[in-house]
Amino acid sequence: MTEHEVNDQLAVAAYKGRHGKIYYGARWYCRLCDDGKARVSYGPDRQAAIDKRRLDVVNHITGATSLAKELDGAIRQAGNLKTVARLGGMWLATPHITSKGDPVRLTTLDHYGRLLSRWCGVKYRHGEVADAGKVFGSLLVAKVQPSDIETLLEAMRDAGIGINARKSVHALIVRVLTHGVKVGWLGSGTKGYATAAAAVDRPTGSSKPRPHLLPADMRTFLDSAHDRKSHYADAYEVLFHTAARPGELLGLRWEDVNEAAEEVRVTGATARVYEGGKSHLERTLPKSESSVRYLKWGEDLKAALERQAARTGRAGYVFQTTKGGPVDPTAFNLAFRGDRDAAGLEASGLTPHGCRHSAISLQANWMLSPDGGGFIDWEALADFAGHADSKVTRAVYGHLEAAVVDAARRANLTKLRATF
Repeated sequence: MTEHEVNDQLAVAAYKGRHGKIYYGARWYCRLCDDGKARVSYGPDRQAAIDKRRLDVVNHITGATSLAKELDGAIRQAGNLKTVARLGGMWLATPHITSKGDPVRLTTLDHYGRLLSRWCGVKYRHGEVADAGKVFGSLLVAKVQPSDIETLLEAMRDAGIGINARKSVHALIVRVLTHGVKVGWLGSGTKGYATAAAAVDRPTGSSKPRPHLLPADMRTFLDSAHDRKSHYADAYEVLFHTAARPGELLGLRWEDVNEAAEEVRVTGATARVYEGGKSHLERTLPKSESSVRYLKWGEDLKAALERQAARTGRAGYVFQTTKGGPVDPTAFNLAFRGDRDAAGLEASGLTPHGCRHSAISLQANWMLSPDGGGFIDWEALADFAGHADSKVTRAVYGHLEAAVVDAARRANLTKLRATF
């Protein structure tokens, strides 16, 4: 997506409407749009016009207008009935802003769309709709009961859907029904709005650990990829040594590599973005502010980057297609599976993101070992992973080996007894 340059600091003018009523218009324009025309966002007062301009600018930058057009036909197919599916489509087509006031990334909106498509019946692109999603999506919004939401979540659990996906769907239903209050599809009480979702507890439970490899299997995988002369063998080395996200790996550029300091700076990620019914590869911003970080390398990673430089030169992306362009994440995933299976690790279920889990777990287990000091510095690990909160690193990514934990406990008991 082209990075739009928007001027939204223009004056706010007052206008006189019918019957002498005064309203306000806030002007703004995009320097990169072909028409070169100023746009106006209207409101009943000066501040409302400014707020509306802010939403319109976000809408323009994120491509939410294209998304709305894409969904418009699907929403109309739902007829005039005020169903959950239709309301979900309407909510998805509205501008979305993060708590910090930034536009929600298109890849995130696409994730929302696929979840709402499958489990709420929203007609989003070519999303698959589960049977339970068809039933729930066909319900009239005003008739939705807490038991309907609980039935949907139970159907997801029975279908083997993980706890994280169920939590996400529950959160989306809350937001969609809240939008129903805003557009007048649901009434609000004297103490504010209340929807059926408010009576349904957020799903609880622990998710299954992400498939990851122990050090011996990691070495087996890498040796097999190099022996087969895989195009991405050196990319796998970077994944296992830096815990980079797959998109961050594919978004690395040679200008981000500081060979003198032996470090790589993560500044972006390659993603396939869906906009206006079409998709294209785009180098996006990192997942969060904490994702922008420096990654140090050792001898193995240094050798991998040197081999890559000899293959592609030190210009453009570090990891490229055979034609020199950015690598499609989907194509990378397919190649990864082929190399994984060729190494005899098909049963592991390892994915490119699982390499990130493997790398962080390797660091955590080493820290807990006698050589690493017998103590895990979770804050340091969070910085290594690019997490804003070490709780995520500890709860989701820190897969500790039972033998290492047991040895650390025994060592601590020995030290404790020595103090008596």
